[in-house]
Amino acid sequence: MNNRLRSFFSLTAASIALFGASAAVAADPQAGLYTTEVKGGLDVGKDGAIELVIKPAKGWKWNKDYPAKLELVNGQKVTFSKVALKKTEGDIKGDDTAGTVAIKGRGNAAGSETVSGTMSFSLCNEETCQVLRQRAVPFAVTVK
Repeated sequence: MNNRLRSFFSLTAASIALFGASAAVAADPQAGLYTTEVKGGLDVGKDGAIELVIKPAKGWKWNKDYPAKLELVNGQKVTFSKVALKKTEGDIKGDDTAGTVAIKGRGNAAGSETVSGTMSFSLCNEETCQVLRQRAVPFAVTVK
């Protein structure tokens, strides 16, 4: 193989590696902007409530003006009284430190289960706001 062809293949391989690395970084520029926490649990055979708390990372705050919403998927061990929760209906509240979703449900069987949720919300810092649309927000619910 001549030097020119070898150089072409080396440059092509390096470009592909660089593109792959930048695509991985660019795939989720909003990663690390928040953490989630679940407060409370449910009892088997009883209606109850839990709270899903979205805590912005340092330097960010919950955008109180954004019409946040959460779509839930019922699990095997827990079912939710309402699966479409919205700020405009009072289900989601927030202040600068966190957003809180009040979730009502019923425990069907004892144990812990990770349930699925898709959430849209916004976080802001001193310079900009990030709108996080259709964000997968899985969380664990404990049923006693």
